[in-house]
Amino acid sequence: MGSDEFIEKINSNQLLSPVEEIPKYAYTGNTIRYTVQNIIDWLAVYFKIDSQAITDPGNEYGNLPRKIALYLASKLTGESQKKIAIAFKLGTYTAVSKNYHRLAWELKTNNAVAKTIAEIINQTSLDTDKN
Repeated sequence: MGSDEFIEKINSNQLLSPVEEIPKYAYTGNTIRYTVQNIIDWLAVYFKIDSQAITDPGNEYGNLPRKIALYLASKLTGESQKKIAIAFKLGTYTAVSKNYHRLAWELKTNNAVAKTIAEIINQTSLDTDKN
C-alpha cells in the first residue's frame, strides 16, 4: 500500500492543502482571459463610464452596465458568486444569482439588451463559444 512514511502523511493530512479552484474560463493558453475586473473594465469603456460606476450599487448611469457586468462575470469567469458579490459590493452572493437569472430572462424578451450584449462580446473578444 505504500511506505510507512507515506501512510503517516496520509493519516496526518499533510498531503491535503487548501487549493483554490481555477475558474473555468480564467486561462486560455498561458494568459488570463476572463476576470471580473477585466469584464468591468471592458464595460466601462463600452458605456464610456468609470469602472467604479459599475461596481457601486447606486450610480447615475442606471443599472444596465452593472446588470450586464454581473451577468457576464457570472457567465464567463467561473468565479464563485461570493467573489463576484464582493467585487460588486453586494450584501449577499444570492444577489448575483438573482441578477444573472433576471438578465437571462430579459435577453429572451428584450432584443435591445440582447443586441447590446452581442455588441459588447464582439467588440471585446468576450466570445463564449471559443471555450
